[in-house]
Amino acid sequence: METLETHSFVETVHKSGIVALTIKDNVSFDVKDMIEAKKFSTSHLPNKKIYLLVIIEGNFNTSREARELLADPSYSSHQAAIAVVTKNFGVKLLVQMYLKVNKPKIETKIYKNERDAYNWLNKCIKAHQSIST
Repeated sequence: METLETHSFVETVHKSGIVALTIKDNVSFDVKDMIEAKKFSTSHLPNKKIYLLVIIEGNFNTSREARELLADPSYSSHQAAIAVVTKNFGVKLLVQMYLKVNKPKIETKIYKNERDAYNWLNKCIKAHQSIST
């Protein structure tokens, strides 16, 4: 397990393929952060699909460019599934709106707790492993 902490996020890479990205409260999470997080996770899981667990601790903001990059298939080609965890109703609504407007190619679900999100990501890993064999 490898961990990177910056001013705006903490990212932990698990050998299973799950990458937990915790976005800190009241930060700006932008293109630079996205590129840094991707570089860290892909360097520790080279040539593997990533099952991303995004934990949103509170409120945060991001630019239009960052949202567009997130929806770009070339940026997210290393990802297999994304689970977003937030207890903040306003953030949940914004994530739902983002998913409807940007229509990312990666299957994405929203959860209220980490346990359910981890369970879903582990099911995705098992399903993808059975397809590969």
